[in-house]
Amino acid sequence: MIISTKKTKVLELPVLGLGTYRIGGDHERDLHNDDDGQIQSIRKALNAGIKHIDTAESYAAGHAEMLIGKAIADFDRKDLFITTKVSRRHHHYKDVLESAQASLARLGIPYLDLYLLHAPHPEIPFRETFKAMNELVEKGTVRFIGVSNFTAVQLEQAKQYSQYPITCNQIHYSLSARDYERDGTLEYCRANGILVVAYRAMGDEGTPAVGWSLLEEMAKKYRKTAKQIALRWVIQQPNVVGLAKMIQPQHLQENLDALTWELASEDMERLTDDFPIGVTINR
Repeated sequence: MIISTKKTKVLELPVLGLGTYRIGGDHERDLHNDDDGQIQSIRKALNAGIKHIDTAESYAAGHAEMLIGKAIADFDRKDLFITTKVSRRHHHYKDVLESAQASLARLGIPYLDLYLLHAPHPEIPFRETFKAMNELVEKGTVRFIGVSNFTAVQLEQAKQYSQYPITCNQIHYSLSARDYERDGTLEYCRANGILVVAYRAMGDEGTPAVGWSLLEEMAKKYRKTAKQIALRWVIQQPNVVGLAKMIQPQHLQENLDALTWELASEDMERLTDDFPIGVTINR
């Protein structure tokens, strides 16, 4: 299956990538986790056409990266786009460099396609952090750099110290989570050629009291699921690509199917205008 991409002047990403939060555990490794099962699930996603894998050193305390490394071992490295993130507690110059090398070792790969600052650190200056990020690009350790959970103000500050383009901003963005839309961050990214990568693209866990009827109405109209409507709304936004966890076979197929059709412009507008911000959309 060919998955379409979105690109800025410097970065091109598939419209849908594999998110790996809680693979192998939560903030710590889960010793009872089904590691082999999750490795096989990642491989199934790759064989189905998913090429972008997003992870972080903090996911299961690095164990997620290790599982991904085992899953991708038999795939051609050039066919994959691997993103990982450095925890904000490691934003000092030396720590960034050491974290990158540790992630490469766990993933079993010679370079990273995209390396992100997981979140801004209020006490570690961007000048120090980006000195390390610049060096990683210069040495070929990473191809592209970016950030996560940054506002427009923080992006503007960070740009002053980056010798290379900040190619993307990974943020919590969905029908119900629109803070970065309201504070101008999405518009800033579009205006400055920064690709937006939306995590939790189908919303947070929970049962909505309001808004579910609109999704059900759309689902009935398109003969799709409510989650597919929600995901489609995100990836159909200009300059936005999405991440989704696809460990269960039914979730993989459901998400892939969301790539094969489009919401009409009037339905995109209605969802944007009428879906109540701040509610969740998963049942």
